[in-house]
Amino acid sequence: MNAFHSGCIGDIIYSIPTLHKLSVESLFIADRPWTKPIVNRIGAFDRILESQGIKVREHKGENIDYDLSTYRSAGHKYGETIVSKIARWVNVHVDVSEKSIHISNKTPYTKGKIVVGRCPRWHGENFPWKEIVEQYGGDIVFIGLPEEYKAFTKEFGNVDYYHTIDLYDVAEAINGCDIYFGNQSSPMAICEGLKHDCVQECCLYAFDCVYHRGNKVHVIDGNFTFTHKGRVFDYKIEPPKHGYKITVNGLDFHSIDKDVCVTTARAYLTMNNIQCNVDSLKKLVKLY
Repeated sequence: MNAFHSGCIGDIIYSIPTLHKLSVESLFIADRPWTKPIVNRIGAFDRILESQGIKVREHKGENIDYDLSTYRSAGHKYGETIVSKIARWVNVHVDVSEKSIHISNKTPYTKGKIVVGRCPRWHGENFPWKEIVEQYGGDIVFIGLPEEYKAFTKEFGNVDYYHTIDLYDVAEAINGCDIYFGNQSSPMAICEGLKHDCVQECCLYAFDCVYHRGNKVHVIDGNFTFTHKGRVFDYKIEPPKHGYKITVNGLDFHSIDKDVCVTTARAYLTMNNIQCNVDSLKKLVKLY
């Protein structure tokens, strides 16, 4: 059995549970006009897929059993993740709570460390990166592209950099660390496949990368607590003296921007599979 993909690398990683369910042995890759070129980046992800029993090849006219690159045509169900959407597109069920990436290797360099990754897209509101670097900078190792590392250190402060050749290297680095911090990106997809301890910087307008599990924290409004090496990091954002407030499910969300206030509340509800309506939320906003 084989399959086809032409989408983003993160989507390909999130396809692994479905590929396993379909007993796919070969995944063919090709470029399409409506997606970012992927063939020239096969080397970034072929080794991690092949370590999971899936061969990766450039498509050159072979017959295709399953086209996973068109999964978004299935439409969006409220609170659905990329993993479950891909599975639904080809009429299979996958358990998102199970590990989909199995590796035993661990990078010695990241042992006891906080591994961090952050791509240019899908950033959250008020995630306390600067405060985390100030408190844990000596324990942080950044993985990702050199330009991502440069952007991160320029904005938040200096941390170590660990050069990775491909996503298999990324998987080993995350597998060996204490905890992973990152936004919605291909390294986060790797972390999710490993079910490793992590803290996720959540984008307020993209809810399909939220996978609830006991060893993962989703940060929506910048407030969260975690413990590393006996040190408790308890970050609470002080609400502005004057601004907008909305209360949902007993939680208060504040902002000096009314739209951000509504968007944050909507993100919280959506990520917790609670139905909401933007117009109804707008009516709950109060100026103080």
